[in-house]
Amino acid sequence: MLPSFILNRMDSIVTSLENMEDPLLKQFPLPGCSMRDMSPKEEIHSIIARMLEVETRKEEGMETRKITEALKALQGEFSKVRPSSIILESLLLFLKKTKKKPLCSKLILLMKDYLLNI
Repeated sequence: MLPSFILNRMDSIVTSLENMEDPLLKQFPLPGCSMRDMSPKEEIHSIIARMLEVETRKEEGMETRKITEALKALQGEFSKVRPSSIILESLLLFLKKTKKKPLCSKLILLMKDYLLNI
C-alpha cells in the first residue's frame, strides 16, 4: 500500500514538472549558471566586462595594464561582425598565461566553443 502511494506521488510530481513552463527555481540560479538565459555571445561579452571591471579596480601596474589592454582588444575584436579567430586565440593565450582565475578559464572555454561554431 505504501509503495504504491509513493509511486503515485512521484508520478504526479514528475507530471507537474514536465508540464511546467518556467524552471521551478529560476529566481535562485546555481552559482556560475546565472547567465544561462543569454546567448553565448552575450555571455562572453558579460564575462569580458566583468573581468575589465575587476582589473580596473586593481592597483595600476604593468601586468594590470597589459591585462586590461588585452581585455579591451578582445572586446573590440569580438564585437566585430567577422572577428579574426587568430587575434582572438592569441589574446586568449595571453590571458591564459597571465590570469589563473575561474572567470578567465570560463571565458576561454566559452570563446573556444564559440570559435568552433562560427
